[in-house]
Order: sequence, then C-alpha cells, then structure tokens
Amino acid sequence: MLKISARFDLGKSLKLRNLLAKLLRGQ
Repeated sequence: MLKISARFDLGKSLKLRNLLAKLLRGQ
C-alpha cells in the first residue's frame, strides 16, 4: 500500500512540475 501511494504522489508531483514548466515557457 505504501509503495503504491508513494508512486502515486510521485506521479502527481511530476505532472505538477510539467504544468509549471509549460506555464513558464508560455510567458
């Protein structure tokens, strides 16, 4: 369970990072 939730959080943070990078590039 812990491993799965950790991976899920990691995927979330990576997605947020990608979104932030896209926003920064757009400006």
